[in-house]
Amino acid sequence: MNFSNKDEAMELNAKVLVLDDEPLVRLLICSKLEQAGAQVSEAGCCADALKLMRNTRFDAALFDYRLPDGNGIDVVRLLRKEGFELPIAMLSGEAADLEEKTVNDLGICAVFPKPPDVALIARTLAREAGCSTIKETVRVGRYVYVKADPADTQNWSEWAGNDWLAVDFSAWPSDSLPSAMIDFIRMPRRGMAVVGATPALCEYFDALDLNIEFAAGIDELAALSRRPTTPLERAALLESVQPGKLTESHA
Repeated sequence: MNFSNKDEAMELNAKVLVLDDEPLVRLLICSKLEQAGAQVSEAGCCADALKLMRNTRFDAALFDYRLPDGNGIDVVRLLRKEGFELPIAMLSGEAADLEEKTVNDLGICAVFPKPPDVALIARTLAREAGCSTIKETVRVGRYVYVKADPADTQNWSEWAGNDWLAVDFSAWPSDSLPSAMIDFIRMPRRGMAVVGATPALCEYFDALDLNIEFAAGIDELAALSRRPTTPLERAALLESVQPGKLTESHA
């Protein structure tokens, strides 16, 4: 099975707020936006979303319509009255019922039906937030997948713009790295993986004391990408395997 796919990379200057009370829907959307390069915050109710909006500058937002303590339209209406002009899209299982006049009057940039087309949502928010598509990249799950080419030192600088990076060292001839390459590998990011490195090169990485995951090939990298990395992801996965257990354990 081929896990890799081509996509367009977004610039990393987009901060996006996702408001939805369904954890798995948030997980799907947030993961896709993070793969595209966005910095994502999430909320499960209107009150939390308003608090985040008033304390953080966002470039775009996606709000669900029906929420435990209100609805997304009311949140948008209140934000517009407070002077927030960022692009906001709506997500709703009742998308067809939202009045066109209300959508237009509130400056809602798009209305998406459920189940969500997460790729379309990511592209739309990227466009509305003014994030240009900068290049075609190869992805394995959440990772941007690149190959370390000893003959091309120019591509190392491109690694800096990826929050999840996987570098394939299977063609790397040496058991050490140039200092310039190490600088790019050390850059802060949410996830860094090394693919296909020789045992000696793996030992070299270990000696550098870097926070790196190792994968023998693409299949192992895909498995790493699917592994939950945040409390939300782990809780959603646990709940999907044992429905109701999380609620019972905190009762």
